[in-house]
Amino acid sequence: MDDTDFLKKISFFKDLTTGDLLKIRLLAENTACQAEDQIMEEGTECDAIYIIKDGTARVLISGSHVETVGPGDVIGEVAFIDKGLRTATLVANENMSLLKIPSDAFEQIMSRDKDLAVKVYKAIIVVLCKRLRDANEALKIIPDYIKDSYNI
Repeated sequence: MDDTDFLKKISFFKDLTTGDLLKIRLLAENTACQAEDQIMEEGTECDAIYIIKDGTARVLISGSHVETVGPGDVIGEVAFIDKGLRTATLVANENMSLLKIPSDAFEQIMSRDKDLAVKVYKAIIVVLCKRLRDANEALKIIPDYIKDSYNI
């Protein structure tokens, strides 16, 4: 499967046309890493967005494992959106292949193609909203857990 076909299967890009996907594909670089390689580091500047083709990686926040990501996951979008520092570290669990989209090039195409930008930013917002909802659900159980732990 070529990379454009791969991009078509990612929910993040579900509303993009084949032409839109080709524009993104032209920016993307195939990259690989070995098990235990650090792909990105919490607290550093965003240089790229990554799309995992093969393999899995640990998402670490302050050194704690919070999630495992794998094929089809888009990583690094938070720092891309807000131009802030990376919110997590990503470490490969195994040999991986990824598509790396340099942030500068991605930003340039977004500024030139407003229709594409609207679709991509909407997709990013949907992903971030899902994460926020999941975090809110996870927070709901904390008070009960604390109460049960202390027999309150």
